Amino acid sequence: MGVAAKAASSSGTGINIPSWAQLLEPYNASSSHMLPVVRRLATLSQTVLRERLTSPIKMLPSTSVNRLSTSVIIATYRRAGRLEHCLKSLALQITLPDEVIVVWQGDDVETSQIAEQLAVVAPFRLKTVHQPVPGIVPAENAGLCAAGGEIILLIDDDAVAHPDWVRRHLVHYEDPLVGAVGGPYQNFESDGSSTKTLAPRRIGKLTWFGQFHGNMSDHPLEWRTRRPVVVNHLIGGNMSLRRSSFEKFEAAMKPYWELFEAEACLQVARRGFRVLFDSGNPINHYPVHRATIPERLTDHYRVFNLAYNHAFILSKHSPSWLRAPRLLYLILVGSATRPGFLGFVVAWCRSGDLPKQLRALRESLRWHLRGWRDGSTRRDLYVTARIIGADGTSQGVTAQGATEQR
Repeated sequence: MGVAAKAASSSGTGINIPSWAQLLEPYNASSSHMLPVVRRLATLSQTVLRERLTSPIKMLPSTSVNRLSTSVIIATYRRAGRLEHCLKSLALQITLPDEVIVVWQGDDVETSQIAEQLAVVAPFRLKTVHQPVPGIVPAENAGLCAAGGEIILLIDDDAVAHPDWVRRHLVHYEDPLVGAVGGPYQNFESDGSSTKTLAPRRIGKLTWFGQFHGNMSDHPLEWRTRRPVVVNHLIGGNMSLRRSSFEKFEAAMKPYWELFEAEACLQVARRGFRVLFDSGNPINHYPVHRATIPERLTDHYRVFNLAYNHAFILSKHSPSWLRAPRLLYLILVGSATRPGFLGFVVAWCRSGDLPKQLRALRESLRWHLRGWRDGSTRRDLYVTARIIGADGTSQGVTAQGATEQR
């Protein structure tokens, strides 16, 4: 049932305004780890919340020449209940987004109905877009086509945003050289307890030889006072991009499209913009573990598609002087699950299962080389499209051009 169907009419408005404790009840909001969030949310008066949920026209964000327009894209699939909580957290933003686009996929009609019911009371324009074939990148691109904002924000459907989430993203774009901004996940278990805290040394980095370091979740609480830092890539469920800093999400990658957000960040960097990571702007993430879906347990989803995507991205975006060492890294070293020749030797010595390790090496090399080949093709097309237009003139927006326009 949607919000409209559930609402009681005790206030005469026909809308039951939930408290944040009620909103987060499925996630054990009364637990100690949620108290700081609940306290912060309590600072928003009930009157303001009622106006936001019952007077959508009045509460639409005003158009200002000093404020960049915003579009939040939520790609969702069979998580109608979680989506409802995500949308409510966006309705309580200190700085409201101009529009929120819910992309429902396949035959997931329930999600579409929930979004359409919430659109009646939302304090922002709430659009629904249908993507017939489920997939995160096709869904994000469908939302991107429908978006009108200068800043595109992405959030997972099973996440809850803090009240200043949009504002903290936007403030970084006052610098015209910033093209993408991200923040961390704070993950919670199904019983409401937070996951183990991690304090990694490298965050959002791509090494010179081609290894990605993510580590953008479950950081210590004291890290939220850290200054934003420049990184190479971000996590897709808590990130934003300047629309002029990238073309679209790369659809040529393989499902389940691991590293698609890294590829988008490398597009941003190639146009001369900076990518920032803000430790002080987390989202609360209550994941539904789709890794138990049978097709995602296959080697193609867990290993070989990721091998393809890794090689594809490096081939498409690596500068010419790093292409050879990065290809050699994939072929000679690889990783534990996607071994190169040296990785094969180590795995063989540890397991003693030579036939199994030979199969893993053969498939890993096959998919790495296929991804590298296809990435090279896309690289040539990307460079050509960026430099030469149909009339022979220069195309695209760069960070330098954006600064000059300002």
